[in-house]
Amino acid sequence: MSNNFEIEQQIEQKLSITPKMIQRISILSSTSTEIGEMITNELENNPALEENSTENEEFKTENYEIEYKENYREKIIAKKINFYEFLENQIGELKVSSEQKTILIELIYNLNQNGYFPTDFNLKEIAKEKKISVEYLVDAIKILQNLEPSGIAARNITECLNIQIERLQNDLYPKKTILLAKKLIKNNLEKLKRRSLKSMSKEFRVSIEEIEKSIELIKKLKINPAEDFVEYKEELKIPDILISIKNEKMNVKLNEEKFKSDGIKPLICNQEYVEISKDLGKLNLKDQKHIKEKLGQAKDFIESVKNWKDTLLRVGTVIAKNQNNFFENGIQEIKPLKLEDISHETGLHISTISRTINGKFLETPSKEVLSLRFFFHNSIPNLSGEEISTRYIQNIIRELINKEDKTKPLSDQKISLLLLEMGIPISRRTVSKYRENLKILSSIKRNEKNY
Repeated sequence: MSNNFEIEQQIEQKLSITPKMIQRISILSSTSTEIGEMITNELENNPALEENSTENEEFKTENYEIEYKENYREKIIAKKINFYEFLENQIGELKVSSEQKTILIELIYNLNQNGYFPTDFNLKEIAKEKKISVEYLVDAIKILQNLEPSGIAARNITECLNIQIERLQNDLYPKKTILLAKKLIKNNLEKLKRRSLKSMSKEFRVSIEEIEKSIELIKKLKINPAEDFVEYKEELKIPDILISIKNEKMNVKLNEEKFKSDGIKPLICNQEYVEISKDLGKLNLKDQKHIKEKLGQAKDFIESVKNWKDTLLRVGTVIAKNQNNFFENGIQEIKPLKLEDISHETGLHISTISRTINGKFLETPSKEVLSLRFFFHNSIPNLSGEEISTRYIQNIIRELINKEDKTKPLSDQKISLLLLEMGIPISRRTVSKYRENLKILSSIKRNEKNY
C-alpha cells in the first residue's frame, strides 16, 4: 500500500495546471460583480477581445437595481454561511454512519468561534453523557481535524499549527522545510520568538536560510482557522437565479438583467485579429506570437464566462428541482442537500459545484432570496429514523422561543426536552449553539425585565 501511495503522489506532482484551467477555476468561484470587473479589465488589456454590440440590448442598469431594492427590500432573508454550517455540510458528505455523524455534529458545536475546543472541554464528561468510549470520541476528533478549514478542532495553538502543517503537500513546500517547521513548532512557539536564528541554526544543524524558510512557512499558518467565517447578517442580495412556477411547471432561469447591471457583456473575438490569424505566414515571428497569444486568451476568456453561466444554471436547476416541496409548503419540507447529490445529477465534480454556489443567490417563487449554500446542510434522524433538516430544527427553536412566556423564558434544556417530545433527540449543547446561530439570547437574558 505504501508503494501505491508513493506512485500516486508522484503522478499527482507531475500534473500541471494550465493558465486556462486556473482562469476557469477562478471565474467559477466569482460573483457576477467580480466577473463584470474581469470583463472590463480584459477588454482594456486584450485588443483581440471586444464587446458584441449587436447582442447588447439597451438597458438601464441603475433603474433595475433601484426598482429591485424597492420591491424586495423587506423580503430579503439571504444569509452568509457561518462556520458551524460549513462544517455540517462537510460532515454530511462523509461516508460514516449516522451515529458517527450525530457525534461529529455534537462536537463541532463545542468549538468556539475561532475553531478551537474551549479550555473546559472534557472528553470524559462528554463520553459519559453520550454513553460512548473516550477512544471513540478521540477518533471522531481526528475526523474533524481533517475537515476544512485546516487547523480546526485543536485544543491549543500548537496542535492547531501541527494539524495545518501535517496537511501541507510536499509539492508546495520542500519536505525539508516542512520537517524543520514541525520541529520548531514542537520546540515551543514562545521560545521561538525569543531565540536568534544563529542559535536555532546551531541546535537543528541547518543553515540560517533554512531556518528562515521554515519560520516564513509557520507565519503563513492560521492561528484562528475560522477567521474567514462570519456570523449571519441580513442584507440586500439580488439573486443570480430566478425561480417561478406557472401552471404547476417550474421555470429556472438566470437573472440576465442583474448580470448586465454588473457589467457582464456579450463578448466576441476582434474580427481583424481573426482575419490576420488565417494568414500568419505574412508576419514576423514576434507578431505571429502576439496574434496567437491574444486571440487564444480572448477565446479562453469567452469560453470561461460562458461556462460560468452554463454551470450556474445547471447547478441551480438541480437545486431548485430538489426543493419543489420547500417552495410550496415551507421550511418543514426543505430537503438537506449534499454536494455529492448535485454531482450525481449533473455529472460535475464536487469541487466545481462548491465553487459555483459560492456567493450566489436564488429567488424563490415566493420572492425570498436565499444563498445557494442555504440548501446544503445536514440532517439528523428523528426517533422514527426519518432524516430531519437542521434548518427545520432551528426554525422550531425560533418558534418555541417566540411563543414562550416572556416572564418564564424556556431554557436550552427545556427546549431540548420539548424537541424530544416531538421525536427530535438533540442535546442541550446543540440547542444552545443553534440558538446562538439564530442570534437569540439565553433564557436569563431573555427575561422580560431585560427587554
